[in-house]
Amino acid sequence: MSANWRLGLVLSVAVIAFLFLLPSFVDKPSDTIPGFLPQRPLNRGLDLQGGLHLELKVETEKAVENSLNRLSEQLDSRLREERVRIKGGSKVNRRNIISTVRGDEGAQRLTKLIEDEFGGLREVSRSGAGGDYITVTMTMTDDEVAAIEQYAIDQGIETIRNRIDQFGVAEPVIVPQGKGEILIQLPGLGSLSADKIARDVTVLLEEKGIADFTVEPMGSQVKVILPDMVLAEEIADSAVGLYVGLSRDKLEFNPDGKVELVLGLASSQRAKKLIGQTAQLEFHLLDESMTPQAALAGGVPPDSEILYGKPDVDLRTGKQKQGRPAYLVKKRVLLTGEVISEARLSVDQNRAQYYVMMEFNSQGKKLFGDITTQFTQKYLAIVLDGVVQSAPVIREPITGGRASISGTFTRNEARDLAIALRSGSLPAPVSVMHEIEVGASLGNDSIKAGILSLLIGFGLVVLFMAVYYKGAGFLAVLALVLNVLVVLGALAAFNATLTLPGIAGIVLTIGMAVDANVLIFERIREELRLGKSPLNAVDSGYAKAFTTILDANVTTLIAAIVLGWLGTGPIRGFAVTLGIGILASMFTAVVGTRAGFDKFLAKRGTKRLSI
Repeated sequence: MSANWRLGLVLSVAVIAFLFLLPSFVDKPSDTIPGFLPQRPLNRGLDLQGGLHLELKVETEKAVENSLNRLSEQLDSRLREERVRIKGGSKVNRRNIISTVRGDEGAQRLTKLIEDEFGGLREVSRSGAGGDYITVTMTMTDDEVAAIEQYAIDQGIETIRNRIDQFGVAEPVIVPQGKGEILIQLPGLGSLSADKIARDVTVLLEEKGIADFTVEPMGSQVKVILPDMVLAEEIADSAVGLYVGLSRDKLEFNPDGKVELVLGLASSQRAKKLIGQTAQLEFHLLDESMTPQAALAGGVPPDSEILYGKPDVDLRTGKQKQGRPAYLVKKRVLLTGEVISEARLSVDQNRAQYYVMMEFNSQGKKLFGDITTQFTQKYLAIVLDGVVQSAPVIREPITGGRASISGTFTRNEARDLAIALRSGSLPAPVSVMHEIEVGASLGNDSIKAGILSLLIGFGLVVLFMAVYYKGAGFLAVLALVLNVLVVLGALAAFNATLTLPGIAGIVLTIGMAVDANVLIFERIREELRLGKSPLNAVDSGYAKAFTTILDANVTTLIAAIVLGWLGTGPIRGFAVTLGIGILASMFTAVVGTRAGFDKFLAKRGTKRLSI
């Protein structure tokens, strides 16, 4: 490669890296930087900008239990279709289903059903042979249990990812780790304040020359009143795109013709509640044969159960009333949330209450229509995660494919419930094993500490190289600056995230880049001692040092690849930065400093190197 090509390549790489880093140094890239240039700033990890770190445990045994319950209901239904008399319905005990059927013929039909239609079950015992009733015990196979547990983890990750995407958090980390565990990192969550958003929106409107507007911070929300919808859409898109964890909660016309825009701020409390909500929605009939109080006192019918509703809240004061209403509910599930195609926040203007409007898919529309037709004038309980949200009477068949969940919801509760229903229910509950909430100020402290360590390490290296290698040391210093620029530019270009361990990786690559330069410079010194000219000494020094540099960096690169492949979170951040840094250090040491030597040696009559 000629000297001019080397120099042109180095300058091109430096300019490209600088262009990708430029959005990180301006407040509003879209207003300052031309549209054809990169617009995304460098992503900062949770430890650099604050946020939420969660380690969740998926209760896979609950997923197995839920699957067994569904299988027992399906089994009872098929037995009734086969006209097999079953005593009291099938019971679930741990990983077993126990069914008591009439006569040997009923037991034989049950066995055939298991073989033909319920491949995940196998019969393990039978008692009462020759009697009126025979008890058959079935268990779930190990392969079926493993498949259900793995599905619960995989589907749990996908559902949580969908919820977080709709919640407005950018660049979340959601990965499985260990047995049945999920690691979640939400960078930037909780770092916003309503006052700051209100000030920035005000400045944005003033810059646009808008005079007729009001901006009001309201705790976890910011309300903006604007003169027209087009402007409101533009402001909403700008604000949501600019801030991590900001979402558009409301955008509608007011009675006076103006537009009300409500921006919602994500908080760690809301995020934890949304992530951990199982959101298993079921529709049941109420058992009207007796009151809940009578059932509690005298015994609950075998095909019913007692469920409780949400605590009553005084709408005027917002205070919770004593006690929770009890409901006697039929165990049979008429419909589940799996048939919901859309769910959204709505408001009852007359009663000033928030509720969730649901739309069913084609299958759910037919089923819901059939249910409301068959059970007109009956009470239908809407049960979410075992809590009765409401139990309205079915006054007439509902064939339009819509239903609503009402109750004493706040705006955020109703909105988050709609998100949970849209994204689907978790196959199994999740519990928080470990939780760390990093504040924005702590993230700033981490940035300062990281930059300080980088500057100290860089300064000591610069001092050593300048004293020991003189003019050549100055070239090495320029190569180090280029190395850091290339690493940060590559992180921005690949939309990677810079973390505190990542900064440690950059510090490490500075030392590795210097090591490569030391090898080259010492080889050049040896060639000069042998009496070679500066030009020949440089050529020989780079040629002889290249193999050693390549071997050392390739072995370290392999280690970085393994770390990135097997590691998660901070370990992966360190590995990614280290890997990019190794490639950058090889480029700056082998090509960057060589371009500097070529430029210096291009002068005629150069007989001495400062090295």
